[in-house]
Amino acid sequence: MTPENFVLDVAAGLVAAILSLVAKWQWPLIRSVFDQESRRQAEQVSGSWKASEVFHDSNSQNTYAMHINCRGGQITGTHICLTGPDEGKKFDLRGTYKDRVLTFAWAPSSREELESGTVTAILDQDRHLAGHGLYIEPVDGKVHTSTYTAIK
Repeated sequence: MTPENFVLDVAAGLVAAILSLVAKWQWPLIRSVFDQESRRQAEQVSGSWKASEVFHDSNSQNTYAMHINCRGGQITGTHICLTGPDEGKKFDLRGTYKDRVLTFAWAPSSREELESGTVTAILDQDRHLAGHGLYIEPVDGKVHTSTYTAIK
């Protein structure tokens, strides 16, 4: 090893140690920046929404009262069908929210029938979600498509 390489290696080690100490010392500040972003994203999607899903193959539409909780990008919530073929049914939601994209799976809370689906929507405007879904139709057991919108 040449003296120049030795000096460079020592200098690189010192820089790494100093950066490590500064990061440890400033960790609360660093973490708060990421926590603020996480809270900001959660606030965008958490809360009560009025949603509508148009089921293309059956030419039907449901409207829902939707409530979403978002924590750390994880979504939980419920859809309660207000109008349409599923009127009065409650559906549980589970999914994720990141970079304005909400993705969730839904299924009846009662789990009595083979009925479930997924939705992927983007927060395309403040307080407005637009996207598409896939759902299993209980009548034929096949996967069909839907269009999904929601307003907060």
